[in-house]
Amino acid sequence: MIDNKILEENGYRFYEDSMKRNQGESLSSSPYKGSWQKKIKDNKGIKYFISIDLYDFKDSDLRDRVPENTNPNYSAHTQLSIMDDTNVNFEVLSVTNFTIEELESLFERQWKLNEANYYEEY
Repeated sequence: MIDNKILEENGYRFYEDSMKRNQGESLSSSPYKGSWQKKIKDNKGIKYFISIDLYDFKDSDLRDRVPENTNPNYSAHTQLSIMDDTNVNFEVLSVTNFTIEELESLFERQWKLNEANYYEEY
């Protein structure tokens, strides 16, 4: 399973995306508790970024509406770009029932399978 410590140990950096909260909602009252991001790169450039959002409904104004055994939820996503005659950008999402290694492998396979472009080439 993924937790904040594992994310930090694997090179993810914490940030807060204020767009993920409702207007006027504080971080303490919102189920959204922050995001983690990692830049995936090789010697040719930056391939993509993996972002992982943390939601904890028990530690929010919604606590009365969720079951007692509800655990924090990590939701992972990346955006891949295919610049051919279609010029498509698409989002790959995953609820993280995976280890961090499995999750990173899933996104890497999608990047290769779709022959996605680099986010930035050196």
